[in-house]
Formats: sequence, C-alpha cells, structure tokens
Amino acid sequence: VAELKKTHEDLKNSNSERDTTLNALRNDDNIIRGAISEVTGLCKTFRNEYNALHEALSGLAGTCTKLRNENNATRSIVNGIEETYTGIGNEIEPLTRRIDTIESKQYAMEVKEHELGDNHNLLQNETMNLVSHNFSALQKMMENCKEHQIALGNLR
Repeated sequence: VAELKKTHEDLKNSNSERDTTLNALRNDDNIIRGAISEVTGLCKTFRNEYNALHEALSGLAGTCTKLRNENNATRSIVNGIEETYTGIGNEIEPLTRRIDTIESKQYAMEVKEHELGDNHNLLQNETMNLVSHNFSALQKMMENCKEHQIALGNLR
C-alpha cells in the first residue's frame, strides 16, 4: 500500500510537471501565433508598399518617355531653326553681291552723269532709290537673321 501511495504521489507530481510543461507550450504556441500574425500583417504592408512603388516606377517610366519625346521635338525645332538660319545666310550672300554690283553700277553711272550733264539729277535719284530699296530689304533680312540667332541661342 505504501508503494501504491508513493506511485500515486509520483504520478500526481508527474501530472503537475506535465501540466506546467503543457501550459508553457500553450504560451509558446500563442507567442508563435502572434508572431505569425504580425509577419502576415507585415507581408500585407510590404505587398501594398511594393505595389505603390511599382505604380510610381510606371509613372516615372511614362514621365521619362514624355521627356524623351519633348527632347526629340525640341531637337527637331532647333534643327529647323538652324536650317532656316543657314537658308537666310544663303540668301544674304547673293543680296550682298547684288548690292556690290549695284554700287559698282552706281559709280559707273556717276561717271556717266558728268558726261551726260542734263540727265545727272534724274539718274542719281533713280540709283539712290534702287540702293535704298535693296539696302532696306537687306536690313530686314539681317534683323530676321539676328532674331533667329537669338531664338536658337535661347533654345540651346
């Protein structure tokens, strides 16, 4: 009987230890479940942040494409202005030669004016009008050329 009592007491102690261990395991299980729940929440947050970053990157890619297109358009405008500037320069050269020719002719006419006498005033007026008209046209073209140079400088 004493042995049975001792065995019974040992079993009670053993059950008490088992209950303590079981409670500790339950506490550990609750801690682990809480940690898993926390990690799940963090994963959802991370997924939302990842999606937001992905959208932001897509927006940046669109902005980069727009900027690239605008840059190409600006480059086309600059090229057009350069071509116009070159064209104006090409038009100024023949006008300059024409003015030189007109000035040479004017000088020759002045020499002839002295020889012709009565026609002097008439020829001089016609020549001056012609030179004035061509010089005004050249001045206008040179002003346009300067405006294009300024516009080209501003674009660069």
